[in-house]
Amino acid sequence: MNKVKINSLRHLLNAISYLLYSSAITAVIASFFIQDTVTIASIGAIDFSVKIFTYYVHERIWYRIPFGVKREP
Repeated sequence: MNKVKINSLRHLLNAISYLLYSSAITAVIASFFIQDTVTIASIGAIDFSVKIFTYYVHERIWYRIPFGVKREP
């Protein structure tokens, strides 16, 4: 059986790119309710900081779950 090996840096870069995108969405949503730019930027930064770690851990866990993965010899 061939084992699929993906560098953990790939997971980290994937997490960063997705979280920049999702933090921007959070900031846009916050801007509908809050008019203070500094507060909106703070919400986006906190959102990114918390989610980057949790998303990375989530991806690493899912990488170890074989559900839906087909490995060919």
